[in-house]
Amino acid sequence: MAALIAAGSAPSWMVNQNAAQVALASFAAFAASGAADAIVYHALRNRAWMIKVNGSNLASAAVDSLVFPTLAFGALLPLVVLGQFIAKVAGGAMWAVVLRFGNVVRKNKAAEN
Repeated sequence: MAALIAAGSAPSWMVNQNAAQVALASFAAFAASGAADAIVYHALRNRAWMIKVNGSNLASAAVDSLVFPTLAFGALLPLVVLGQFIAKVAGGAMWAVVLRFGNVVRKNKAAEN
């Protein structure tokens, strides 16, 4: 997983060495938020799917929203962190509903056949 994250951050640095701080922030944020996501999802493994997905998204959104802008811009930017967090949590919740609805529709169609 670390190699995949690095592979995603490396092109930013290769294209523009002045973007090294942003590339490193991206790498750190992806790695930290991925770890937070996995830990919380595992901790919620006995809960309903919607609880696991949104619970782990809350954790990863919080970590990513704090780590990336703080490292990329060298300062804690509370409004940026808050805005990113809200957008990520809301977007994740909407995708969870869309995916859940899609699974229900597929199961209903399969049962009809």
